[in-house]
Amino acid sequence: MEAIVGVPLTPSRFLAVLAGCVTESFDVTRAARHGSLLTIETLDARVHIVRAGAGWRVKAGETPALLVEFGTGPGALPGELWLWSRGGPGPQASLHVTVADPEFNPTVPARLFQVPAGAAAATPMTLEELRATAPWRNRGLVPID
Repeated sequence: MEAIVGVPLTPSRFLAVLAGCVTESFDVTRAARHGSLLTIETLDARVHIVRAGAGWRVKAGETPALLVEFGTGPGALPGELWLWSRGGPGPQASLHVTVADPEFNPTVPARLFQVPAGAAAATPMTLEELRATAPWRNRGLVPID
């Protein structure tokens, strides 16, 4: 993810963010209420939740590497989210994701997991080569500082 869009996300963290959780840990180390906002700290993140009807929903989150803000969406899942990288020696970047047509628990066709026929002719590339040709670099864009 970092090589393509400039935001440092591992696959497991990206899944946690897309699921509206931010944290990968279930171990709560601290919690505090600030008016209508409840802040929960875990071993790897700080998550801010707000009352939504009879339940709660994640409003924002923080990890050492990124900040996340969620927009409202259908049901319990966010309709959009914003990610900003933070800290670290490299440049800062942001990513905005919008959910256009949510589908919950669909049946995924097996053909989606088959390697395309043209993949056999692909030339291997290093992560450094991928970073050098990242789409945001080719469009003249640079991550935000």
